[in-house]
Order: sequence, then structure tokens, then C-alpha cells
Amino acid sequence: MKKLILIIFVTVSLLLAGCVSINPPSSLLEAPQLPLLELPSAFVDELLEWRPEAEPPVQPEISYFTTFSFEEAVVSRIIDGDTIAVIMADGTEERVRFIGVDAPEMNFRSDEPPEEGAQEATDFVAALIPPGETIWMEQLGNDRDRFERLRRYIWIEHPIDPDAQRKYLTVNRLLLKYGHAVVWGQ
Repeated sequence: MKKLILIIFVTVSLLLAGCVSINPPSSLLEAPQLPLLELPSAFVDELLEWRPEAEPPVQPEISYFTTFSFEEAVVSRIIDGDTIAVIMADGTEERVRFIGVDAPEMNFRSDEPPEEGAQEATDFVAALIPPGETIWMEQLGNDRDRFERLRRYIWIEHPIDPDAQRKYLTVNRLLLKYGHAVVWGQ
């Protein structure tokens, strides 16, 4: 009798297991709606692990007109939502302005209070690339702005295919995606 019950139990379990979908609900595949003040480390890990290809990425063919050059640096401090300070490979510290975005100003050099959203943008950048974090910087266009800051795209991981990965591996794009900055002309 015990064997019969065990056989029925195993059979029913196998039948039920075959009816269960192994595909996650589409709501789990969408980007989570995050509060403005925090960026969970699990989400950052998901960004770093996600790849658009089902197979391992293949090095793209790059025409002789396109060159990608990345400088490795270590974040030394977060100045505001679109500017950081980094330690370069030669040991010098440089201020870096993110290309293409404008975040609300903290107004450190005036008596005015920070602009609305400035602290949230600064906290968002600090959550993505805290001091001590290694980043990769990509130059495009003018090397420096009028304040002598480097102008760069800031990558949270060294890209394999920059064109495909730009939207989820650059701090610049993530600031725009989560509403902490607006597009700023070159």
C-alpha cells in the first residue's frame, strides 16, 4: 500500500511539474521602478551581467573610421550629479564632466541652495560608482570643457561592444533613464 501511494505521489508530482511554466513573468524582465534616492546593488549586478546576445558576445567588426579608446581610472570623490573626481593611471587627480547630460547643480560655489533634485542625482551617481570604484572613460569630441574638466562618457564596466552596451553600462545614460539629468548639448 505504501508503495502504491508513493508511486501515485511521484506520478502526480511529475505531471504537475510539467504543467508549471519555467518562463518568468514579464514583469520580472522589465527594469524595476526605483525610488530616486537609492539604487540597489542587486540591480547594478543585473546590469553588469545582462547581455543582449543569447550567445557569448563576439568582438564587433569596427571600421577604420571608428575607434574606441578607454582610459581606466579610480573614482576619488563624487562632486555632483554630472561631475566626479578620479585618480588617473599616472596618479594625478582630474575632475571629469559627464558628456551629454546636465544634472541639477549643488551650488557649492554660491550662497544659493542646491537645485531641486541635485542631492538625488549626486546620490544616484555615488550608488553607481562610489569612491574607490574602477571606471572606464571614453573621450568624444573636445577633451576639456571651459572649466578644464575632462569631458567623458563614464563606463561602469569595460565594454566589449560599446554601441550595443552604451545604454546600460554608462553612467551618462543611466542618469537620463532614471530622470536624474536632462540631455545637454555638446
